[in-house]
Amino acid sequence: MKYSPQEWLFTYFTAIMDFNEKKSTFNLFDESGTVSSRGKFYNELNKGDYDKVGSIFIEDLKSVDLTPISSYFPNVTRITIKKADLLSSLNGISGIKNLKDLSIESDVLTDFNSISKSIELKTLDIENCPKSYDALEWLPGTLTHLILNANYTRIADLSKFTALTNLTIYGEGSDLGSFPEFPASIKKLSLRGFPKFRDGSCFKNLSTKVYLNNMLDNEIENLPESLSGIKWFIHPSKR
Repeated sequence: MKYSPQEWLFTYFTAIMDFNEKKSTFNLFDESGTVSSRGKFYNELNKGDYDKVGSIFIEDLKSVDLTPISSYFPNVTRITIKKADLLSSLNGISGIKNLKDLSIESDVLTDFNSISKSIELKTLDIENCPKSYDALEWLPGTLTHLILNANYTRIADLSKFTALTNLTIYGEGSDLGSFPEFPASIKKLSLRGFPKFRDGSCFKNLSTKVYLNNMLDNEIENLPESLSGIKWFIHPSKR
């Protein structure tokens, strides 16, 4: 059987990177360089669309790393991966030169080494990666938005991310009683869980204009004087 170029690309690509074709979508750049709000399913893509893909949503990815994505969609700026049972490494990410936004759900992802070279990356969501313990060792300092789960990811190195403006940390059932000092660049901080957290001295670098999305059930003690009167840092029962 003789395949057309489009059919050959489709067959070869899906063979090396299987995914749910009925739920995964690909959004293209329009003529102005903006990512279109309407996504295409993979079988709707034309041969010339590959370089124009700006945003990808993939469900049930069957690839061990990101090499297939970087090979076929080198200009993508936003990638969301829901459920990736084989994705153990971020190898291949360096081939995606303009990647700005990455969100991953993977039960096996442990190797974050390659992400250190992604200096254009601004937003990263790894809250659903239960083996991401050492992730912060490799993340680029250019990140401005970070979402993680402290039950999975060691947060001792948070202070070094001096470009962060938005930080969300989940910790349902976590034993953490304190945090490292948050960088002064933080403008919005969201905390959920952490039933044993009390020590507010970690906030001492924050501006009085910072917004704390306080989703904690416990009261915060040892607040810096500059923040002690700000309602976001006060337990809801005492506001």
